[in-house]
Amino acid sequence: MVEDGSFGAVDQNGNWDGLIGALTSGSADVALAPISVNAERESVVDFTVSFYDLVGSTILMRKPVVQYSLFKFTQVLEWPVWLCLLAAYIVMSTTLWLVDRISPYSYTNSRKRTMTQEN
Repeated sequence: MVEDGSFGAVDQNGNWDGLIGALTSGSADVALAPISVNAERESVVDFTVSFYDLVGSTILMRKPVVQYSLFKFTQVLEWPVWLCLLAAYIVMSTTLWLVDRISPYSYTNSRKRTMTQEN
């Protein structure tokens, strides 16, 4: 573990810091870290050949079993949300029905009023 915690970069004087600096100064014999290989680093230290190459790697997974249902849309929201929506629907429907029954401007009440005025 190096003090600055870096993998290594070269400064203006050509000195390296981090793990590459520890290797070039001789204070470390081996560095084990996910150091990216570039031309600058490869010119001062030797890198091993990668034993794990991502090219051509494949991850195999079992195809998921899909269950079809007519009520699949209900899984979009959780049950408490559906219950709150149902309760809001019932409360609003009841409120609108009561307002329609009480209001003198509703269709039913205005029809009754016009019928009594005609007689």
